[in-house]
Amino acid sequence: VLGKEIDVHGVREVMLALGGDNTVVQTIFDIFQGGEVSSVQLTTRADSFKNLGNLDNITLQGNLIKGEIWVPGVHLNLAQVKGRVMIAGSVLKGEGLEARLGNTIGREGVLRLGLTGDDALFHLGIGLQADLSQVPPILKRIIKDRQFQKAIDRISNLKGTATGYLVLGERLNSINARVDVRDFQLTAQYRPLPYPLEIDQGHFFYEGSKIALRDLVGKLGGSRFSKFSGKLDWGKEPFLEISAGKADIQMDDMHAWFSLTESLQRKLKTVKSIKGALRLAGLKLEGPLLEPQKWHFQVDGEVKNLMVDATFLPGPLRSNAAKLRATPQVLSVEAADAEMLDMSLKGSADR
Repeated sequence: VLGKEIDVHGVREVMLALGGDNTVVQTIFDIFQGGEVSSVQLTTRADSFKNLGNLDNITLQGNLIKGEIWVPGVHLNLAQVKGRVMIAGSVLKGEGLEARLGNTIGREGVLRLGLTGDDALFHLGIGLQADLSQVPPILKRIIKDRQFQKAIDRISNLKGTATGYLVLGERLNSINARVDVRDFQLTAQYRPLPYPLEIDQGHFFYEGSKIALRDLVGKLGGSRFSKFSGKLDWGKEPFLEISAGKADIQMDDMHAWFSLTESLQRKLKTVKSIKGALRLAGLKLEGPLLEPQKWHFQVDGEVKNLMVDATFLPGPLRSNAAKLRATPQVLSVEAADAEMLDMSLKGSADR
């Protein structure tokens, strides 16, 4: 049977006429919920007229345009789908697929979907130009790990775009995801960070229980950074690791970050304010993602125009240049020259 310029509902009537109440035929049209077919060819061969409706004997191939497809397992409703589609041997195959999910556009997609059984074959690979605000709810449907879902719940006000490739598979009852993003821009609030995070560019990779970030360029509060890399693994306990590139950090921002760590928080109660611009020379941070009070870190850099106002000082301390080192236990400042009240000073201080 050959057809041209017909709608999906027309194909559905033909298939139901051949397949009757066949549950697989019903499944097919639960997936294909609407659209137009520019051309379609249906072939069935059997040793008897009665067996012509057996899905294993039917091959259906066509070119879909303006399609509406529901993807089981991940519960995605795709609109404006077009591409080459074939059904043969109880497997749905799609190639060269384009689709839209809200403001997210997919191109050059490949789909393999078994039509029988809860553990049926499932594979979706597609290039994406994504609206990042749609990503957290989709990931929560796909990834059931409790710790991962807690981490996702800490993200709010996520906005941005990303270009990359998504792979989902390989069985309907056990769907794993792999995401490779080569370019993205975003703004988001992530608890417990005290300021909104802005990323202008970078590389993102996700698979299994691991996320890797590389060459991030962006802003946190009034501080800018570049060439930052990090890893997150929530296999047993969500674990965060960050290594430094370059950064220009405002010291009042740094004061707020240090206050997240319980050991330094107690010591910094005596520091009313700390200002200046830190040029980062080195940074390493690691620890359980959801427990910042247990983070281990070391920050090294040079501070310009430093000013510290603290209860343990007789007056504000000023320095044109100073070296800084911070760990969860110690905040150390070494000034080549400094002023306090009417005194000129040279030395170092630990807190």
